[in-house]
Amino acid sequence: MLEESDATDQDDYVIPGCRSNDPECVAIEENGGPVGYIFEIPAYTTEYSVNITTIFDDISEGAEHLKLQVISNRTLLGTVTDLVYDITIQNAVSDDLNIRLDWSGTFTSGTEIVDNCTLDMDLELYDSNFDLLDTSYSNCPEGIILETATLPDGTYYLDASLWTTAGYTENINIPARLTFIKPGTAFNETYDLSTLFPMQDGGLDDGNGNALIEYTIVKAGTVYTITDPDGTTVFQGKQKIQKGRSMRLQKKNNLQ
Repeated sequence: MLEESDATDQDDYVIPGCRSNDPECVAIEENGGPVGYIFEIPAYTTEYSVNITTIFDDISEGAEHLKLQVISNRTLLGTVTDLVYDITIQNAVSDDLNIRLDWSGTFTSGTEIVDNCTLDMDLELYDSNFDLLDTSYSNCPEGIILETATLPDGTYYLDASLWTTAGYTENINIPARLTFIKPGTAFNETYDLSTLFPMQDGGLDDGNGNALIEYTIVKAGTVYTITDPDGTTVFQGKQKIQKGRSMRLQKKNNLQ
């Protein structure tokens, strides 16, 4: 990648292959130039292709440019001269709704610095009958994607919960943040839920039945209306609810 590029490797695009600064590569920086990717072209090959995958940005941004130069190393019998590719990565737009629950950061337990991913937070999506449609239990952050093209119009319920504090009882608020995103558009909102999850109270699996907040999502075509249990727009909602919780927790216990 040449310095004129403003696209970022692994954030805006992915190129398969071995990076030239990877000690596991056969040849390290043989060309003496900037860090790039090394490909082994079989002998007698007259054509060779490389797939470059662009990464869908959650947040709308302008076009980015990727400028690549192909050069030969000392083991190549042929030569490559002035082979430069100038690629423009345009902003893409999706009608899907991405939901992300993030609690990244660190906290201190005594003298121990603990990564927040030691804690367990979850997302669950239910239909109007409270049948479980999707979950995110084992990631950090957690995430669920509502695929607009295949999801029927109707009412859905999203539960964001703290499952367990893994035995930690510090008197702090877990820095939980819930983000609703329609990729590539201006619909990108993050809300602070930290006051809803004081760590000293524990999570659902620790016996704290209040470690959950539920949102109502109404889908009509490509439009999503997200509200709290009182019918207020979700971005004002900071309430926990009890309705149906025991049934849904039982379903989750059966799945874990």
